[in-house]
Amino acid sequence: MFSYFKKDNWPVAVFDSFRAGDQVAFRRIFDHHHARLYKSISEFLRNSDDAEDIVAEAFIHLFHNRSKILNEDHLIKYLWVVARNKAIEHSRVRRVRQKAENEMERLSDELHVEPKEYEGVHMGLLKRISDIVEHLPPMRKKIFKLRFYSAMDIRFIASELNLKEQTVRNQLNIAVIDLRNKLNKVF
Repeated sequence: MFSYFKKDNWPVAVFDSFRAGDQVAFRRIFDHHHARLYKSISEFLRNSDDAEDIVAEAFIHLFHNRSKILNEDHLIKYLWVVARNKAIEHSRVRRVRQKAENEMERLSDELHVEPKEYEGVHMGLLKRISDIVEHLPPMRKKIFKLRFYSAMDIRFIASELNLKEQTVRNQLNIAVIDLRNKLNKVF
């Protein structure tokens, strides 16, 4: 899935400087590892723009956590694991989004009605969704509304509500499953 990064035996001074926050040492490490990491992530994602964003995030993460890096082996593994996890998450989100778009397209094909009738069906469906959302548990409702009504990203919601990002994802998944199940009973 991802390429292995070989050890290059950097001088200890580079790591010490990097861990101390030296931009030149960080740039040296970035220049040395960027191309291999980018190649591996872009091959996995098959999207160069997304791969570039993920690799940049991985290096930012590395810099912010530089004091935890013990040696060159640890740096390589740390950078690789962060980038891999971000790429897997990105891929998962992309699959979920594609699945949702496909489902919306399927539903719109099934709901083909005349324009006058469509407005009534559309309003009825929105009303039903709103009713279901209002009956969600308070925190789940708040998370759902921030994500889908206010278009806030998961990181922002987690920060605003002082929750873990995974908790926000879990609550959204439960809300969407509940919504889907209740809507299926109507149709």
